[in-house]
Amino acid sequence: MTKSSQAHHAVAALVGLLPHSRGKTLLMNRVLGWSVHPTARVAPCLFVRVNRVTLGADASLLSLSSYRDVDALTLDANAVIGHWNWVSAASTLRSPVLDDRAGARPAQLRLGRHAAVTSRHYIDCSGGVDVGAFTVVAGVRSTILSHQVDLTRSEQDVRPVTIGDYCFIGSNAQVAPGARIPDRCMIAMGSVVVGTLPDSDTLYAGVPARAAKGIGGAFFSRTSGEADIPGAPE
Repeated sequence: MTKSSQAHHAVAALVGLLPHSRGKTLLMNRVLGWSVHPTARVAPCLFVRVNRVTLGADASLLSLSSYRDVDALTLDANAVIGHWNWVSAASTLRSPVLDDRAGARPAQLRLGRHAAVTSRHYIDCSGGVDVGAFTVVAGVRSTILSHQVDLTRSEQDVRPVTIGDYCFIGSNAQVAPGARIPDRCMIAMGSVVVGTLPDSDTLYAGVPARAAKGIGGAFFSRTSGEADIPGAPE
């Protein structure tokens, strides 16, 4: 790591700990060279060796989450990462071979518009993680992994994870490296997702997760937010 990159990362760590303000947004854009929309919100959080952050209109990084060794963190408009999440990548897993296996998405996390990661989840984005629009990683303690040990070759490997639009990931779900979840799916609490799930509009449950039944409802066609709260003021 060069001295200039060390200085950049040190400034990013300090700026990240500041409370949200217009001045903080200016520092992120002008000093760090990030792309943070004026209406985006970045509460105090920890950036450790994070290279690029791109936040769309009204996107939010809420307080006390940690981002470590991430090459690119991208939130489209209205996307949210909540409190106490841990987002990281293995800095040692960067090589031309592994980057090629990651499909040009090494060490990146992207959330589509109105997507949300709630609280106390762990996301390993070593091989790249893509979360679709209006998808919610809900509840607590879910884990998304995008690297693993290949036992046949006895070497580390990376496999990108793709989660489609309008998905709901229940508490304590586990998503394995290389998993692909199609649009409008629900992953039941405590399930383990391995490989490519075949069908949209489906509830998957179990270890490994298998199709349980078809699903539908307003959640899978909403146009804003995570879910309504009955009786809450508008």
